[in-house]
Amino acid sequence: MRTLTLPNYIRYLFITPPLFMVVLYVTIYMNTGEWRFGLVFNRRLWEEVWMFLLESYIILFGVDTLIRFFNRRFAQQPNHWRRYAQEIAVLLVAGLALVNLVHWAFETFVVVPEADVAYLQLKLRQSKVIILTTLLITYAFLSGLNSFRLMQQARQEAIRLQKEFVQAQFESLKNQLNPHFLFNSLSVLSSLVHIDPDLSEQFIEKLSKAYRYFLEQREKETVPLQTELDFAETIAFLFTVRFPKKLVIDIQPPAPAANETIPPLATFLLIEHAITHSVMSAQKPLKIRLFTNGDHTLHIEHSWQPRPNEMPVSDMALQSLAERYQYLTDRTPYIGLVNDMYVAKLPLLQPA
Repeated sequence: MRTLTLPNYIRYLFITPPLFMVVLYVTIYMNTGEWRFGLVFNRRLWEEVWMFLLESYIILFGVDTLIRFFNRRFAQQPNHWRRYAQEIAVLLVAGLALVNLVHWAFETFVVVPEADVAYLQLKLRQSKVIILTTLLITYAFLSGLNSFRLMQQARQEAIRLQKEFVQAQFESLKNQLNPHFLFNSLSVLSSLVHIDPDLSEQFIEKLSKAYRYFLEQREKETVPLQTELDFAETIAFLFTVRFPKKLVIDIQPPAPAANETIPPLATFLLIEHAITHSVMSAQKPLKIRLFTNGDHTLHIEHSWQPRPNEMPVSDMALQSLAERYQYLTDRTPYIGLVNDMYVAKLPLLQPA
């Protein structure tokens, strides 16, 4: 529950008088049948309506607190119909409780039932109408303001996500064209040229294909899963040539009928992340496996072989990938340890 502080009370005290004046004039009209401003200063009237001032404060405070509570309860879907159904149900129950409270206050402080039963019944009927009317008007007004605020927040959130997506694309592009990746690839190529000309020719072809993919897909939000896995095969070739006998990458083809999509270069970011943060050797190679198992998710997992004494770092590549998913879908990727495996589960998306 939200902690109530002095500023909350002060805010309601400033807002209450206008609402109370509406209640007061409704009361005057119900008593006299006229909209007479002069009756505002009538002493007897004030003796009867003082509790309506307190009532106005309670209604304003209660309705506002109710709306805030359901904003937290339905934080993910603030405009869901269940939210309004529950909110109105609570409002009606609270309204009936308030009616009974005011009835008791009338009987205790305003009139003596035995002296004027007809007068009491009139006032009780008036108070019931005033309370329910004030409650509904207050709820409609505050609920409208809340809906407007939520729409403004949703619009601002959409703008923020769009900006983050653009920034994520930029960060992703920097990782895609990582100078270390290019430098290391060229170093491997310079060694292969003198040792294995045929393999060096294949390496050049694969490197060219990889960078062509970098340039062609960087503007796209998603690509077909099979296209991304074909690119992963190309990257796997380059890395396994660079780390012979130290690295094993197993890429299993998806189901033939699968037509899901995935953010481009997601596999590259995760494979490079695994290699960068892992220890590998001919005796204990790093094994990376990519597969789908019918759950509309691409699994990328590898044996947990962290570098010794490596401090945890915030990886910008993984962060940019998570931000892209936030922009594209409400499904969240999972990246973390599961037993002795480092696992990434990337939700597959339906083609637009």
